[in-house]
Amino acid sequence: TLTTVLAYAAIGSAVLWAAQRTATQGELDKEVEVKFKTPDEPAKPRSPPPAPPPVIPEGMKVNRSRAARPAPSMVAPKAISDQKLAEAKPGDAIEVGDVGGVEGGNGTGPVTAEPQKPEPPPPPPPAPKRSEPINLPEDAEPAMPDDGNVVPEFPDDMKKLGRENIVILKIVVTEHGAVGKIEVLRGEEPFVSAALAAVKTWRYSPALVEGKPTASFKTVKIPFRIKT
Repeated sequence: TLTTVLAYAAIGSAVLWAAQRTATQGELDKEVEVKFKTPDEPAKPRSPPPAPPPVIPEGMKVNRSRAARPAPSMVAPKAISDQKLAEAKPGDAIEVGDVGGVEGGNGTGPVTAEPQKPEPPPPPPPAPKRSEPINLPEDAEPAMPDDGNVVPEFPDDMKKLGRENIVILKIVVTEHGAVGKIEVLRGEEPFVSAALAAVKTWRYSPALVEGKPTASFKTVKIPFRIKT
């Protein structure tokens, strides 16, 4: 009958529900084991291979550096002297020696060196050489006297005596137009002295050789005549 079928169906559903609950409860009661994975350790960097030694060409000399010498060990003094050292006075000279590895030191401080003398100034440049006078060639322009040159004075005592004379001089006219060396070729005193006193003050336009001022020789004739 329908009632019987429904009863069996209800009983089957209850049995099935009880079985599923028992299975689910068993799964929940199982111990869950959780394992954590250890992270991979990073690979250690490899050191680069050593550099090859430098190649030295044949015939090349190589200076080998020497190892530094070890510093000497400190030795404690056996006894300490109770002698009192004399104090230095201002102006006392300090002997130069090798103390503590410092030249000129005394172990207490810097040493003031003596002031060095200044070096002497360089010698002045040599004076320019004066060009030697020459006898002018034919195509050169001779030296010409200035218009303002003074005329030699006639000696008064010779004028009173009525005596006359001619003085001939050989002079050097420099490249600057001044009168240099004077040589007396002819003349008598006191006419020569009067002529020299005047000629030494004379100025000239210097001679030109190829357009350049040049020192030259020049002959000067100075007559001493009494004007009537």
